[in-house]
Amino acid sequence: MLASFAEQIGDIYRDADKLEETIQEYEYAYRSLKILYENDPENPKHLHHMLGALNNIGIGYSVTDQQEKGKECFEKALALNENLAKSNPEDLNPLRRNFLLFSNYANLLEEMGDSEMAKEYRKKAEELDAKLTEEDPEWTSLVEEL
Repeated sequence: MLASFAEQIGDIYRDADKLEETIQEYEYAYRSLKILYENDPENPKHLHHMLGALNNIGIGYSVTDQQEKGKECFEKALALNENLAKSNPEDLNPLRRNFLLFSNYANLLEEMGDSEMAKEYRKKAEELDAKLTEEDPEWTSLVEEL
């Protein structure tokens, strides 16, 4: 419950453009969720929320002077999501999350001046978008927003 409140408070701070506070709340949520996950690794709900928190922390750091920390968050989220995808290959949710993570990571890499790597991650996001468009009737293509 505390992790959920921290995420919601982080959302409020984000909407108010208070980035320092936003990052702190999402980091608190992540740490709390990590403890829950370590105590109950069979419950994928904790991992899903951890991925969301890492994405939000990565975005927060992306727009500050701590972009390396943002990069670390996205890389950690991508690794966690890859493990989650392996555990249930039929599930399309990891693909949806990867689309979001790839897109946000590409934006950060572009901001950091790594255009080549950003281009690679945008391409991966486009490939996932095409796959999701084909396989998921609920998916609405988001390539235009890349």
